[in-house]
Amino acid sequence: VAHTCGGTEPQRLYVDGVVVAEGSYEGPFDSRDTQIALVGTAFRAKTVGEGSARPDGSRTFLGDLDELVIHERALTDSDVLGLMQASRRHVFPDDARVVNVLDLGVDNTGTVDATALLQSAIDDLSEKQFGRWWLYFPDGEYVVSDTLRWQRFFALQGESRDGVVIRLADASPGFGDPSAPKPVIMAGETVNESFGVYVQDLTIETGQSNPGAIGLDYLAHNLGSVRNVRIVSGDGAGVAGLQLKRVFPSGFEATPGPHMVRNLIVEGFDVGVSLGEARSGISNVVFEDVALAGQGTAGIAFTPRLHAAIRGLTSINDVPAITAERTFGAAIAITDARFHTSSESSSRSAIELGNNENRVYVENATSSGYLSLVKVRDDVIPGTTADQWLSHPAESLFSDAPPSSLGLPVRETPEYLNDDVDADWQPVVNGDVQAAMNSGRPVVYLQDKGDPTFNIFNGITDTVTIPSTVRWFNLMDQPIGSRSWIGGDNPVFRIEGTADDPPLIIERVETFEGIDFEGPIFEHVGGRTVVFKSAKGQYVAQPGAGDVFFEDYVGRDLVFQPGQRVWARQLNTEDHPGRPAPLVHNDGADVWILGHKTEGPKVAHLVENGGRTEVIGGLYFPLEQASVSDIPLFIIDDAEFSAAGYTAFFTFPIHARETRDGETRELLETSRASKSLFSAH
Repeated sequence: VAHTCGGTEPQRLYVDGVVVAEGSYEGPFDSRDTQIALVGTAFRAKTVGEGSARPDGSRTFLGDLDELVIHERALTDSDVLGLMQASRRHVFPDDARVVNVLDLGVDNTGTVDATALLQSAIDDLSEKQFGRWWLYFPDGEYVVSDTLRWQRFFALQGESRDGVVIRLADASPGFGDPSAPKPVIMAGETVNESFGVYVQDLTIETGQSNPGAIGLDYLAHNLGSVRNVRIVSGDGAGVAGLQLKRVFPSGFEATPGPHMVRNLIVEGFDVGVSLGEARSGISNVVFEDVALAGQGTAGIAFTPRLHAAIRGLTSINDVPAITAERTFGAAIAITDARFHTSSESSSRSAIELGNNENRVYVENATSSGYLSLVKVRDDVIPGTTADQWLSHPAESLFSDAPPSSLGLPVRETPEYLNDDVDADWQPVVNGDVQAAMNSGRPVVYLQDKGDPTFNIFNGITDTVTIPSTVRWFNLMDQPIGSRSWIGGDNPVFRIEGTADDPPLIIERVETFEGIDFEGPIFEHVGGRTVVFKSAKGQYVAQPGAGDVFFEDYVGRDLVFQPGQRVWARQLNTEDHPGRPAPLVHNDGADVWILGHKTEGPKVAHLVENGGRTEVIGGLYFPLEQASVSDIPLFIIDDAEFSAAGYTAFFTFPIHARETRDGETRELLETSRASKSLFSAH
């Protein structure tokens, strides 16, 4: 539970990270010189007579307050959600596709080296595309002395972020040379093949006297995330906390993407987050709610041609929070950022760009202690805050289009956690998904079949309706196939319910469509709010559908209806020639996207019927350049659209087609198009 008040914002009450009530207090607060916060006392409650606060006349709270924290400012929505996630506890039924490391004899007291047992388990369980497993760490300390590594289709899952610590032993062999860095964990190894790579809810510590250490070296594509992770250097030294690049023996350097990094803390190291060159051409990394502190060179260090969307970055450093070097341009979008120095003043800028080829968009950013917010080469841009800063002028088709993003309201992704596995978790028994949905239990999951090579699940032969009683549908990465589907163009899952129902979380559900499948995978027909997390499949909303959230999502031909509100983080839409539908069709909704990557020679966004779409950071990749000669990247038809800090590779010659009141104009491009901002509103 959290309560915020202060400034001009209304008071808000949060439960499990979600706002449940808000409002303004009409009367004056009691003003006292002591500025004491009194918790649990209602001064204005009537204490006697009719309507008294309690029958006994008491004005004070009865009960126990545990883990009470008072902050010096009103926390934001993302702050509250991050605190909730940091303390949340993850447990699973015995028959879920989760392997508990304690069952393998792994020590969690920090006294016995666990490297060999952990790597053996990883080797046995990873690389299984259609029979995936999670390796689960109960709270405790796990000491390693060498790199833990895997290629793809695998997850490290902790019980809680602060309770699980994977610690590198002090002065471990191979971790002493910064010129030859070595990671504690290397997740994902091959460019554009490291699918389904997850590291979640744990802490990585690099110990003492390991100056060549990297906390986590991560590579993932399409679906994958680093969520709720803390990376700490025991003595402040080390090459990088999170490294998002891979340098191969040939010298080829690659960066992961698309994937998501959310609720990350990095303390110490030379660089907090290191990103490499996107030579594979498909990299787009989404960061949200990242906190960096104590770095020696930079908080986040970019190298050329990387594409990133960053929201909610906090940096406390005397070095720049963000650097972008070399001669090629990066496309970077930054919003809701706070940069502070630990000393009173610095001769550096919070964001330092090595050249003016970077296309950068900065929105709602503040800095304190720095010389300025932004520096480009040797030019210090005056000012320490910015409602909006563009490295290059905004572009538009109509002269009255404002040089700004739409500024749609942003909502945090709803969360749901239920650890009562005996009473509330319902397995899918004998492949009958509908029976599990109808059980009345709030959590539905696919149980372990007892075979580590368990193949793709083809048990759905008719549309599965998800009722309001289900709060969380979690298949734990076990893919669903459509080879046995006999439903023609009927959906695989139909989501019903009303706006009064609690949000439905559909998590780690991945689908593989057969060649004859006509879809959609998910049909949204009711007013209920739906959340997709690390999921895959075509989504189609019907008129009257409720709000929807996407977080780390792969789909195609998404359809949104009038009145819907959509929030997407790390949205990857892919399709190939043959289907004329746009990858994202906004027919009158409000759609906000943090980090959008596409593949396929198709319209990326069709916005019409008064719809509004705002994109913060993106990469548009048609795959076949010649096939897009007559296909606009964006179509805006009497609607509103903005895209900031993005790149269109293998240029769409028709970059945008906008129609207003019967007049149609086109923005044409003859080369690769990277833009700070395109505005059509």
